[in-house]
Amino acid sequence: MAGQRGFTLLEVMVAVAILAIGVTAILRLQGQSASMAADSRFMTTAPLLAQKKMAELFEAGPGELFSGSGDFGPGYPGYTWSAEISEPPYSEILDEATRADLKQILLTVSFDGGTLAFQLKSLRFAPEEVAP
Repeated sequence: MAGQRGFTLLEVMVAVAILAIGVTAILRLQGQSASMAADSRFMTTAPLLAQKKMAELFEAGPGELFSGSGDFGPGYPGYTWSAEISEPPYSEILDEATRADLKQILLTVSFDGGTLAFQLKSLRFAPEEVAP
């Protein structure tokens, strides 16, 4: 049957291979796109949550300021925070009264068990006694 036209097995295999390469590339791009969207969402949400938590720490009285950790409730599932209260850097050059009242706060907001993290560092001056 010399007049019949069609594809050879080799042509079909080459076409399938090209299609497979194309589909693999598209799926890889889709995965990267989803990952980048999640990272973008975290990098937008984490600073706002960190500012909110830092404001709460600044509102606390001097005796109520302590290191700790927790979550942001059901509105932000997977987001957690931890705060470390420590001596400020170069505290040795401060006088004793200032050193006692000045604290460094390192606040870390994490997502998904720490796969993504955002840190916010601040100094807080909170004297125990306010002069009249």
